[in-house]
Amino acid sequence: MDAYNKAYVKPGAERWANQEMGRPSVTNKKTITDFGIKDKIVYLDMGNSIRATLFGKLKNSGEQQYMVTYTLYKDEPYVEIDWGINGKKPKALPEAGWLSFPFAINNPEYRLNRIGGIVDPQRELVDGSNHDYYFLNTSMAMFDNKGRGIVLNCPASPGISIDQTGLYKYSINKKLTSGKVFVNLFNTQWGTNFTEWIEGSFSSKFYIWSYNSYDADKTFVTPSEETRVPLKGVFYDGAKGAFPVTGEGVSLSRKGIIITAFGKNRDGDGYILRFWEKTGKDGNCEVRLPKGGNFKRAFACNLRGEIIDKKGLPILNDTFHFFIRAYQPVSFILK
Repeated sequence: MDAYNKAYVKPGAERWANQEMGRPSVTNKKTITDFGIKDKIVYLDMGNSIRATLFGKLKNSGEQQYMVTYTLYKDEPYVEIDWGINGKKPKALPEAGWLSFPFAINNPEYRLNRIGGIVDPQRELVDGSNHDYYFLNTSMAMFDNKGRGIVLNCPASPGISIDQTGLYKYSINKKLTSGKVFVNLFNTQWGTNFTEWIEGSFSSKFYIWSYNSYDADKTFVTPSEETRVPLKGVFYDGAKGAFPVTGEGVSLSRKGIIITAFGKNRDGDGYILRFWEKTGKDGNCEVRLPKGGNFKRAFACNLRGEIIDKKGLPILNDTFHFFIRAYQPVSFILK
């Protein structure tokens, strides 16, 4: 804790910052790292999938139980991993839980799917950024000099470290070298505005898939988004309603652009339709709207719903075209 404060806290701010970064009554003891050990593994064949569930406990404190399940689905290119802990006891001292993914790839290229877009942490993060503990927007990718690699998709646990666990470390700059990824399951490093302890039963889900040639859209962004917004089905048994049995929603001519909003404009007339380019590619896009909307023009607007193009784009046969730049959010009001 003292070493972290010395590296992180700006000179002159030690008086208040060191206390904020610390915790009350922290004893001066050596850090303890506890590893999981196996109690048993249970296998299950469900027809369309097979599953192995590991029931484990901590080596040095056997009363703490957890489980990890690995599921392979028929005709699906990924493995699904679920981690869960049962009845974790609260502790006032700083602690963290990690799940380790030691992928067999040396000196890879890294791509982090973050809020603003895909980031290369080796080249696109300035010195002084947190190079020890990254936050993801769903997933990350790694690949070798031939483009072959792995995607780790962890939408419920966005904090990760590469090479080594990264809490209570501040490196200013760092050279990443391995395929070792550590996913943070919980931590109590930060006291201010964060929880002081972690307790109870909780879980987290992960997906892993491989590819032979890295492609920002096909191997990374689109599959990751599909795990965040999975296909859902609803069964209804009753009288027939007025709406058709089947219908299409908004469709786009290219992948890698997500629809972030579609519905009545809360700030005025018309419908709001928002897009976000996620793969880093400029280009034209065709939008096909659901039938029956009777929209005539699409007016570009800002995030406040204020129209910035009063001329608008024509909508013909429920279709219009627009140009979108890399990582750009674009919004329209449909009238």
